[in-house]
Amino acid sequence: MFSLTCLGRNGLYPTAGNPTSGYLLTLGDKKVLLDIGSGVFAKLLQTTCPEDLYAVVLSHFHGDHVADLQVFDYYLATKGKKVRLLAPAEGGEGLLPRLKNFNITDTFDGCKILFGNVLFKFFKTNHPVFCLGVRVEYDNKAFVYSGDTNVCSALDTAMKGASLAVLDSAFTTKNHKETAPHLSAALCAGYAKRAGARTLLSHLPPNGDLIAIEKEAKSITDLCSLIETDIEYFI
Repeated sequence: MFSLTCLGRNGLYPTAGNPTSGYLLTLGDKKVLLDIGSGVFAKLLQTTCPEDLYAVVLSHFHGDHVADLQVFDYYLATKGKKVRLLAPAEGGEGLLPRLKNFNITDTFDGCKILFGNVLFKFFKTNHPVFCLGVRVEYDNKAFVYSGDTNVCSALDTAMKGASLAVLDSAFTTKNHKETAPHLSAALCAGYAKRAGARTLLSHLPPNGDLIAIEKEAKSITDLCSLIETDIEYFI
């Protein structure tokens, strides 16, 4: 089985019932966590045994993507366990040295990491800080997580042949700027349509008009929909 469960979909800060970024991939008997934002660890505890994760993968070191990482480190200390952590080689200097219960592997633009029958392919996105999106290949299928990005040609490449993608859809076109740190719903829909990939809109504004975001994307392609927390999406 290859599936995705959203543990948190908000950008910036959590709201009641909606932590910031966190996505749990199930790949057969392995579970991989993509990002661990504010409120995600509590959701993780409700879903699986955190110490049994095959890996945690970080896109970048903004707080809404890593806020619960040190909490997880405390938890692992109580269990006497370590978990594999794939973390960008840039930006974590203030955090990573404090983590004692993760086995850390650096990731960088263009790197490929194969663990058993799971392949991770990383690509640099267009964000104010160093950020890596990831394509995960398993069982002859592919899933793509954009991390945080504005327009990025590497994302088109990553999405070719993908069955499912989670994209950064923080704005409607009305509120989007060319220099923005995130994509608009219409831009997300463009990636989805070009790739022919079912696409979930995430990194949503905590107090934004989510109906307008989904409506804008769907006006371009029905491949897009808002991601929902605690729902399992099969890839």
